[in-house]
Amino acid sequence: TEWLPRIKAPVLLVWGSEDKDSPLSSGEKMASLIPESELVVLQGGGHFAYAEQYSKFRLHVQRFLREAE
Repeated sequence: TEWLPRIKAPVLLVWGSEDKDSPLSSGEKMASLIPESELVVLQGGGHFAYAEQYSKFRLHVQRFLREAE
């Protein structure tokens, strides 16, 4: 965690609300430490929420990349 505040690039964190391997609290902690980060929580998603809810994931990534330009 000591390195997270040093990240200079915008960061999109994607988390599943039901992730048992890396709990949502870990994502919230990372988002609080990384400047210019955004945490997206996919409701009902597990550890592989990005694959389980690919359509939602893709929309969030596209929006994030458009805003980063």
